[in-house]
Amino acid sequence: MGDETHRFDLVEHTADVGIRAWGDTLEEMLENAAAAMFSLTADIDRLEERAEESVKAEADTPEDLLVGWLEELLYLAEAKRLALRRARVDMLEPGWRVRGRAFGCGLEECRSVLRGEIKGVTYHRLELAREGSGWRCQVIFDV
Repeated sequence: MGDETHRFDLVEHTADVGIRAWGDTLEEMLENAAAAMFSLTADIDRLEERAEESVKAEADTPEDLLVGWLEELLYLAEAKRLALRRARVDMLEPGWRVRGRAFGCGLEECRSVLRGEIKGVTYHRLELAREGSGWRCQVIFDV
């Protein structure tokens, strides 16, 4: 508790939260990064898949593709008022283009499993690398 002259304490707070994801392929890693991001906004184990939406992203580098993919998924969730559970990469094309689908339910239908909101994907401490025969990434989100 604070001293008697000030009836408050300062609390250290960060507006960021991060995830790490990996996969045997770049596509699997992108799907796992999406699931990790979705787990920050809802209890994805209890979230039903009642909606399906297309999503695509294009970039100049694999790092930009990762960020772009996650940003497109965030935009889709906000624009369509969805809580997303998972995303599937249907095609990874040359030139760092990805097409896929996202699955979830309307916010009103699944309010009881919602956790919080992500404001954006950042490049802060972004990592994307081959690891052995697979891929791994780290992404920090602004919450």
